[in-house]
Amino acid sequence: MQVNKSSYYDWCRRSGSSIDSQTWQLCHRLKTLFAESRQSLGSRQLENPLNRELSPSAKNQVWTTDITYIWTLQGWLYLAVVIDFYSRRIVGWHLDRQMEMALVSRALMMAVNLRTLPKGLLHHSDRGSQYASDAYQVLLKQHGMMRSMSRRGNCWANCVNQNTWSDSALN
Repeated sequence: MQVNKSSYYDWCRRSGSSIDSQTWQLCHRLKTLFAESRQSLGSRQLENPLNRELSPSAKNQVWTTDITYIWTLQGWLYLAVVIDFYSRRIVGWHLDRQMEMALVSRALMMAVNLRTLPKGLLHHSDRGSQYASDAYQVLLKQHGMMRSMSRRGNCWANCVNQNTWSDSALN
């Protein structure tokens, strides 16, 4: 089998790990998409598990997030929101003068602190530098969230957020 003995024995010593059904379904879907592409899709094209499936069956399954700017008497402020995809409610938000990673991480932490998170919650965003930063990715991993990002240059990347903002309020 052309496998080193040490690699084989290391594999034998490892204990099996179980994965939840949502992760198993996601892996199965990714393998199917890869096979359908005649094994030509790379990781960048497979990074969007949400894939515009716009109907989660319960709250806290999918969160989507985005940044916008607002004119105030204090000047321009940036607003980051985290929206529960199922209920279309804003579950976290933060205002700041600067559009940095702290803006989006504080909005995410507000949502984390206000909601009970199930394991494997899907977190969808665009490819903005704040969301793609290593520190933000670590934050997602610490809270057991799965990352989903739309592909680069996709103008529909955050249509869910933009449509939801008109329906939601920061109450």
